[in-house]
Amino acid sequence: MMAVWNMMFILGPVVGSILYSSSPKLTFFVASTLLLVTFIPIKKISIYFHNLVQAEKITH
Repeated sequence: MMAVWNMMFILGPVVGSILYSSSPKLTFFVASTLLLVTFIPIKKISIYFHNLVQAEKITH
């Protein structure tokens, strides 16, 4: 896992600069798409735990 983390510090700026050199708008589009892709599972986890807490309040 540490190798992936360290590789992202190298690949992130490289990919970002390549995208920016091709089109500045493309850089922001890719960044916003990646943000949305990571937001969806985080929101689902939040909803799951909220429902879990509500279910425990009802049973106790």
